[in-house]
Amino acid sequence: MWVSAVEGYTPKFEIVYSNEPLTRRLFIEAGYKVEPIPFHKREFYSSTEVRGRMLKGKDWEKLVPKSVAEFIREIDGVNRLKALFQTDKFKK
Repeated sequence: MWVSAVEGYTPKFEIVYSNEPLTRRLFIEAGYKVEPIPFHKREFYSSTEVRGRMLKGKDWEKLVPKSVAEFIREIDGVNRLKALFQTDKFKK
């Protein structure tokens, strides 16, 4: 069902990029070539830490490449993240 949903919402594609085991398996079984996504300095960059700092109003920009920080500012990413975390889905 996941594969058919993706096929229905995207233009034709031949390669799937994913590191998630179930997604990889489903697309391989459907006949797609599946490639892993290389991690860039995974031991250094932590999205959990970055999001946590954004939500707490702490410095986060030094934890990401300069171009990423600029993009997040351009799209008002911090406020968008805060709004997302106000929804019932993310409340504990």
